[in-house]
Amino acid sequence: MATLTIEQILDNTKATMVNQGKLGVAQIAQSLTDYPMASHFLRREKMKITGGTSIDHDLLVRTLGSASMKGLYSQDDYNVGDILEKVNAPWRHLNTFWAFEEREVAMNSSKQKIVDLIGARRTAAQLDQVELLDTQLWNKPTDSTNKLDMFGIPYWLVKNASTGFNGGNPAGFSAGAGGVSTSDEATWANYSGQYATVTKGDAIAKMKTARRKTKFKAPVGKQAFRSGAGDRYRIHTSDPVVDDMENLGEAQNENIGKDLHEFDGMMTFGRNPIVYTPQLDSDSTNPIYMINYDTFIPFYLKGFFMKEAAPRISPTMHNTIVVDVDTSMNMLCTNRRLNTVLYV
Repeated sequence: MATLTIEQILDNTKATMVNQGKLGVAQIAQSLTDYPMASHFLRREKMKITGGTSIDHDLLVRTLGSASMKGLYSQDDYNVGDILEKVNAPWRHLNTFWAFEEREVAMNSSKQKIVDLIGARRTAAQLDQVELLDTQLWNKPTDSTNKLDMFGIPYWLVKNASTGFNGGNPAGFSAGAGGVSTSDEATWANYSGQYATVTKGDAIAKMKTARRKTKFKAPVGKQAFRSGAGDRYRIHTSDPVVDDMENLGEAQNENIGKDLHEFDGMMTFGRNPIVYTPQLDSDSTNPIYMINYDTFIPFYLKGFFMKEAAPRISPTMHNTIVVDVDTSMNMLCTNRRLNTVLYV
C-alpha cells in the first residue's frame, strides 16, 4: 500500500470524524470513579446556550413594599423602587486536543486501524475535558484576579461556622458572588454551619434544619432518583461522610439480612439522593452540600460546546496532525438562599 500524503491523511481524518459523530460524554479509563457534577451539567436539558460578552441574570433582591391597608378615599402613593440586581459571570474557556503522528498512520495503514486510532485519541481528549470540567465545578478561583478558573460550587456556596444564612462573599471577591455583595443584599447569602460528627444529634439534625430553612423538599421516592426524576435536589459529600451515613442507616435497619452493604449507592435524606462525590475527598472539612439544581445553570457560549476544529498540521511538530476541542462556559447560581453547605 502506497504511503498516504499529508493531504490524504487530513481528508481521511475529517471523514472519520464525521462518521464517528459529534463528541459526547464518555465514561472509560477515568481517574475518578464518578463525575456526578459534570455528567449532570453535560445533559442537554440542563444546558443554557447563549451569546453575549458575559453571562447575566436579573436577580430579584427585594419587594416594593407596596401592600398596605387602605381606607375609603385614601390617597395613593405609587413609589416604584429598584428591586433588581444583575448577577454576572464571565465566560471561561476549556480546551483539550487530540493528535497523532503522520508515521503512526503509516504504521496503522489499514482503514480499520486508522479509524481505531482516531477514535481512541478523540475519546481520551473528551474524557480529559470532562475530568477538567468536574474539577472546575468543585473549585473556585483564588480571587478576582484569576481570569481562567470557573465559578464552581465553592464560589457560590460559602462556608461559615455561624449557623444560618451566613454564607457571604467568597474569599477574594469583595464585590460578592456574581458581583452582588451580601453586605448590600443580605438575602443573597447561602445557608451554612458546622458539625462535629455524623450522628443524628449533630450533622443529621443540622441537615434537617437546613432542609426546612431552604425549602429542601422531597420530589420523589428514594427509588425514583436513580432514573433521573429526583435530579432537582441532591446532597453531595465525601467518602468518610457517606460511610458514616451508611453505617447510621444500617444501624437503624432491622431487615438487612445477609446484605452487608445494603445502602451502597442508595442512601437518601428526606428522600433526596446522597451522592458520593470523589472530588470532595480532598476537602479535609468533609463538606455536605445540599444543592437545589434548579438554582444552578450551566451556560454555554453558542457554537462553543465541545467545538471540534478541523484537523491541521502542528506549527511546532511538522509530522503531527492536531485537532483542538473548545468549550466556553461558566456556571451561575440564581438563588443562593435555597442551598446549604455544612462542614467540620
